[in-house]
Amino acid sequence: MRFCLLILLLSTSLACAQPPPAKDSAGNTTVGIAPIDQSRYRIYGEATIDMTQVLVDENGMPVKDQFMQGPDDPQCLKCKPLTLGAAIAHALFAALPSEKDISGEQKFARGNLALRIEHDPHAKLTASEITVVKDLVGKLYSAIIISRVYPVLDPNAGPPPLALSGNK
Repeated sequence: MRFCLLILLLSTSLACAQPPPAKDSAGNTTVGIAPIDQSRYRIYGEATIDMTQVLVDENGMPVKDQFMQGPDDPQCLKCKPLTLGAAIAHALFAALPSEKDISGEQKFARGNLALRIEHDPHAKLTASEITVVKDLVGKLYSAIIISRVYPVLDPNAGPPPLALSGNK
């Protein structure tokens, strides 16, 4: 009986083990290559998101953070890789044309959120914060960045059905 229980415990723990997250050449966690690390870790019973993980393009190469491109680097050769936190912070800080009527209080709240989570390996976001972040990331970035960010923020939501251009 004890032997069977031991075998059951060992087989259960092996089945629950997850592979380590993918790393780039600098040792940063990457998103977008199988297996996709949803970067949801359980700490004190709450789900957290690793904002330091590097986003990768459709070829598995780290995306460069072009918002940090300087005038002396037109090719963005010195640009650091774009992390999940940096992508979200850029979206929260952006002055988008569609957001021109937003109040100063909401700009303050967005800036505060960006500063709180940008470099946090154990960021906690509320459902309403995730909704705002997804909306702003969707307005600022192209499909490849969106397809890397959305599943990490909301792992249970899949992509919607495709629609013709101009349709929501």
